[in-house]
Amino acid sequence: MKRLSPKSGIFIFFSLFAIQAFPHAVTFYGLDSIQHYHGRSNGAFFIQMGNFSGKLNAYHYQKRMQQKISHPIKLERKGGNYVVMIGPLGSMGQVREVVAQAKSRFVQTKKIPQESRFRFLRGKQKQSVPLTRTIIRPEKEPLEKEPVEYFGLINENWYVGVFGGVQWNDISHKITVNNSSRAESPYNKDTYLSGINNQAFAGASGGYRWEFNNRWLPALGVGLRYQRVFARNVGKSILQYSMPEFANYNYSWQIYSDVALATAKFNFLQYRAFAPYLSGSVGAGFNKSRNYKEVALEGVTPRISPFFTDNLTTQFAYNVGAGVDLQISSRFIVSLGYEYQDLGSVSSGSGAGNNWVGQALNLGSYRSNAALLSVNYLLGDR
Repeated sequence: MKRLSPKSGIFIFFSLFAIQAFPHAVTFYGLDSIQHYHGRSNGAFFIQMGNFSGKLNAYHYQKRMQQKISHPIKLERKGGNYVVMIGPLGSMGQVREVVAQAKSRFVQTKKIPQESRFRFLRGKQKQSVPLTRTIIRPEKEPLEKEPVEYFGLINENWYVGVFGGVQWNDISHKITVNNSSRAESPYNKDTYLSGINNQAFAGASGGYRWEFNNRWLPALGVGLRYQRVFARNVGKSILQYSMPEFANYNYSWQIYSDVALATAKFNFLQYRAFAPYLSGSVGAGFNKSRNYKEVALEGVTPRISPFFTDNLTTQFAYNVGAGVDLQISSRFIVSLGYEYQDLGSVSSGSGAGNNWVGQALNLGSYRSNAALLSVNYLLGDR
């Protein structure tokens, strides 16, 4: 939730005051409705100039009309939209003045000081009174240029999201474990071949996002995310003494991970509803292995299993990614992207029995390339 700024507090206070101060106010919806009014000529009058779903469009319209109209124009939030409002006006004379100014081809710029005039006061004293003159220009004539806000803030919102995808692990396909045979290398080790290396994952995220009036850097977001890399059996076969002719066993062994990351993402080169992005995250991976089992092939006398135990290792984790965002509405953003991720290492616990104590299966670095789809929802005012 956004923090209530002093500006927002003042606006809320003024709105409450206005409800009490103008209980019988008249609101005109559009300039054309004014000509049908035949009520009182004095009182509190409001004119709703426009109603917009996008804040940026409402802001530009407010700014353009304020160049024509001498009365203050406010931008208000009503029913999920942005309303451009004038008022309160004290009389129908002021209302008609607004109508004439709004329909005029001319805009007002600024008041320029003119030569001073003198007026005589009681006691024959003279006082210099500065006079001003309003410069009127055609609307189509170029106006004085204002400083360009290259990174003017348009919106800022909390967001929540969900995502999922598939990762292809870059893990070792050969794990060697000492077999205590006292044979010469490499026969003193068994080789464990790993199999399937892709895993599905899903997660949730949340954070804060800023939108800027700049197509080169239209948005920036920071947040936190959690993902579960679902368990998958990576076991295949065991080569005793590291010799192919002694492929006497198959084994199964599952790995998975819970990942918590702090993340940052920025968009660039926006084109309509599409905006490419780059992202990066750092945090911790809680890498787990479980359920080691081995089965002797037909005709092979089973050995005493190493019974490698379940294990959890906490590792430094990071990822970098790229993709494209599609803003399908003012609140929903759908993203398709790629990520390279490193979750550290993953290994089993120690084996059981005299021959396997201190030995473990270690897949080395738990790196992956992933494709993911995500949906984010923007909270608060839009």
